[in-house]
Amino acid sequence: MADIRNSRLLNSALWVCAFLGAGVWAILGEAISRPIVSRLTELVITGDIPQMTALVIAAAMGVVRFLPITCTLWAFSTRKRPDRFSRWRMFVLWASTLLGAMALAAIIVTQLHDTLVDADERVALPVSAANPPAPENERSSSGRAGETAATQAPLQNENEAITAGSRLDPQQQFLAEVMRREPELGQIINDPDWKTFLQRQEGESTIVELLTAAYNRRDLEAVVRFIEAFKLTKYAAATRGVPFTEEERYEDELMRQSQDANAGTYQTSFDCTRARSTPEYLICHDVELATADLLLAQLVQRAQGAVVDKAALAERLRKQWNYRQQKCVDKPCLAAWYAYEQDVIARIAQTGDANATQDRPPTMTAY
Repeated sequence: MADIRNSRLLNSALWVCAFLGAGVWAILGEAISRPIVSRLTELVITGDIPQMTALVIAAAMGVVRFLPITCTLWAFSTRKRPDRFSRWRMFVLWASTLLGAMALAAIIVTQLHDTLVDADERVALPVSAANPPAPENERSSSGRAGETAATQAPLQNENEAITAGSRLDPQQQFLAEVMRREPELGQIINDPDWKTFLQRQEGESTIVELLTAAYNRRDLEAVVRFIEAFKLTKYAAATRGVPFTEEERYEDELMRQSQDANAGTYQTSFDCTRARSTPEYLICHDVELATADLLLAQLVQRAQGAVVDKAALAERLRKQWNYRQQKCVDKPCLAAWYAYEQDVIARIAQTGDANATQDRPPTMTAY
């Protein structure tokens, strides 16, 4: 130790390394603590952990992050004191240098790993494009390879390829979840009306751009809602017997009227400013339908408190809501739907039986 302390050059180099090491440690601590603090904030908002616990954890991470630089500053400010803390000062110097070296090595390894992964993906892209999955009639009915090809088919229908690999990366997992939620996506993107709808609503030209934007926002529900909106518009156009583009113009006109005539909307169980379908626009602008909607919402609340099998009730409500969104594009259909639903939900609220039904009115077919 005496030799080291007496060497000015080595001492200077050691101080520089110590400060650099403490700084690198603090930078790495910032990169690590940022997602942790964000997660803690979400847990506090949702009530999963107490606020005091989150504050203690955040404070502990701050101490760990800034302790090396604080100790190094203390050691530097007291470096000329020949007291009993001299050994501790040397320990702080070497410890800060070692921590900095470890942090720097971790950063370098992470960067190299990301670079290699990106290079592998760029190499794999032409391989995937050159070896598309076999046609449906040639594909095996079982096996993981067949499942992977089925998952990749929609994107390849638009001349896009997903990197093949032994494991799914986050983007592929996101796509797999979209395919699980919307199994008809492969057929939808081949629909001639899909591209028109995509460009008109989102300004995107391909499904890949839509999925990439949603993945960057980590917003799976946005993709699902968009696909459902397209399906509802298709159903509405088929029901009214009009071309798809005319149905789009009809719904756009309803939206414009909804935005320009806020005084003409009525209170409903949903937010009329976010109405995105023909049935919702009609309900918002008709006092009788809006009143029926509020009454049905009250009955649903009573039924939810009365039934034991809440999952069965939720599934029934979902199916009937889909029926309304897909089939009812005028007031008579909506009025019949509300009358039927009010009778059934009232019976469920009285009996507590989620499967209670009554004969469907003649104007409505079984879902």
